[in-house]
Amino acid sequence: MAGASNASTRTAAAAAAAPAAAGPPACFGAAARDTEKPCSNPTLSVFPTAEKVDADYVPGSPCDPVGGNPAPICLFGVPEAKAKRHFALLGDSHALHWRRAIDVVALAERWRGYTITTAACPFSAAVKQLPQGLRAGCREWYRLAMSWFKDHPEVDTVFTSSFAPLPVEVKGVPSGGGKEVFDIKIAGYRRTWTSLPKTVKHVIHIRDNPLTFQDTFDCVQRVIAERTQPAGPACASARKGSLRYDTAVATAKLLRSPRYQYADLSKFFCDATLCYPVIGGARVFKDAFGHLTTAYSRTLGPYLRREVRRLMKSW
Repeated sequence: MAGASNASTRTAAAAAAAPAAAGPPACFGAAARDTEKPCSNPTLSVFPTAEKVDADYVPGSPCDPVGGNPAPICLFGVPEAKAKRHFALLGDSHALHWRRAIDVVALAERWRGYTITTAACPFSAAVKQLPQGLRAGCREWYRLAMSWFKDHPEVDTVFTSSFAPLPVEVKGVPSGGGKEVFDIKIAGYRRTWTSLPKTVKHVIHIRDNPLTFQDTFDCVQRVIAERTQPAGPACASARKGSLRYDTAVATAKLLRSPRYQYADLSKFFCDATLCYPVIGGARVFKDAFGHLTTAYSRTLGPYLRREVRRLMKSW
């Protein structure tokens, strides 16, 4: 898995605003898979283009860099003076790409949040058993992330997400599956979540999105150029091979506590058999490593908020 950059989002916000004048078209993005308010978007056009995958129709709040470790950390959502709640988003690049969706939640609910993410490092004690190389710094990042909460008692809610198929070492050998891997990952999330300070009242894990593949990415480009059929159905991949099991979701279920919850938005990517790389005219993935486009992440915002509000009924 390739890591996503934590570069300043001021530049990203400016780029996102570029096509914003007309606003998004009707039934754009995730709205096309909303079973509660069905709609259809038959367009053959796809936004954003492959050349401008970070573009969006609507700019979000900027994520302002702040001091502290593990750097970089930035703040987004409503201004401090208006904030009704403070939260943190932690994890790897598959957490980072949910920030635009969480921003929609934050602005609607009047929340202010910190982004604390880094490439290839899940927010889990299982980082101690990750293969080295790209993940060599994960142990220190995790230690600093856990320590960060001591200085931020105002944060009462934590969002996490991570690359579900991430391999761990079993007896010195990297492995992506099997009972031993499952047990290591479960133990890692359990230890992390239960070790958070009492000031953190709520932990919400967002189930990882489906994987995508280079041939799917290439298919989308080819079908867009042909303009004879919608690229989403034409380039769909099998759900079974794309939507991987997320052990953090299993951990939330096993803990059996209202403190630990999960949000599953899989239906906005897949139906019973297929997962789609273009939905409602929106490009879902920005690369072949499963990272979401800014545009599609934003369209997921209202549905993530729906899930969060459902979870909040138990708070």
